[in-house]
Amino acid sequence: MKLDMRDWFILAHVNASGIIGTVYLFLNRTDSNYIAWCGLIATIVGTYHWLVFKDSKIPDAAGE
Repeated sequence: MKLDMRDWFILAHVNASGIIGTVYLFLNRTDSNYIAWCGLIATIVGTYHWLVFKDSKIPDAAGE
């Protein structure tokens, strides 16, 4: 699988948002923050995997 700059950009932001969410969780430990963190991580990982799967199934444009 060939990764271009857009893929690296998205991957960096996915990891950054997960790290920021985890740091916030450990600095502000409450049950509601933990529930929100679980939803955030599940959404981020699920969306990223869906985008990767979709990208691997759709052929690239002929001019690129």
